[in-house]
Amino acid sequence: MGLEEDVLRQAVKDSVPEIAELFYEELIHNIETNKYKLKLKPSTIARKIAGGSSTPDTPLMDKGDLISHIVISDGKVKYDDGTHYSGLSYKELGTILEKGRLDKSILPFPIWRYTLRDLRPRVKKIIGNRFKKLYLIALKKRL
Repeated sequence: MGLEEDVLRQAVKDSVPEIAELFYEELIHNIETNKYKLKLKPSTIARKIAGGSSTPDTPLMDKGDLISHIVISDGKVKYDDGTHYSGLSYKELGTILEKGRLDKSILPFPIWRYTLRDLRPRVKKIIGNRFKKLYLIALKKRL
């Protein structure tokens, strides 16, 4: 393996905590603000209103327990191992909400995918800047 590949691997590895924190913050913000203007079915809005929701028009926001179970662990943003009151794990519920159901009883709310897509240029810049710094250090050590 060449110097560039070694430095790139290290740059990516060193960038993981910063990228995970950035993704986590953006994801939570995007959910709380409904950044992507995702729409709920009228029946879902009515059910949320009847249940006393303060955010009846906002997908993934009602009791706030889904957001509170998104964590950063080992450099990954994920749902914790808890169980939602529906009986599903938060990971299972998150997957259903992200992708929806084939029968359309639950529409997809791809906030994780949209957030990742939108952060891609910033992630490339973070890794690129770290690569430049590490590469210069590696070249100086070789001289």
